[in-house]
Amino acid sequence: MATLGKAVRANFPTLLHSGHPKWKEVDLEQEIGIWQRDRCVSPNAPTMVVAPIPQLQSVDQEELMKAIETILTSDAQ
Repeated sequence: MATLGKAVRANFPTLLHSGHPKWKEVDLEQEIGIWQRDRCVSPNAPTMVVAPIPQLQSVDQEELMKAIETILTSDAQ
C-alpha cells in the first residue's frame, strides 16, 4: 500500500492532467469517515524511490481502460 500511495502522490499532477477525468474529483487530503488513514499513505511517510509513470498516449489509455473494464466485468459475473 505504501508504494501505491507514494506512486499516486508522486504522479498526481500527471494523473490530473492526462489521466481519466475522475482524477479531477480526487482529494488526497479528504477525511475518510470512520476509517483511519494508515501512516504509510500520508505525505509524511518515509520516502521511497518511486519512478514516475511514463506519459501514456490516448490510445494506450483507451486500451488500458478496456482491459480494466474487461477484468472487472468478468469477475463480477
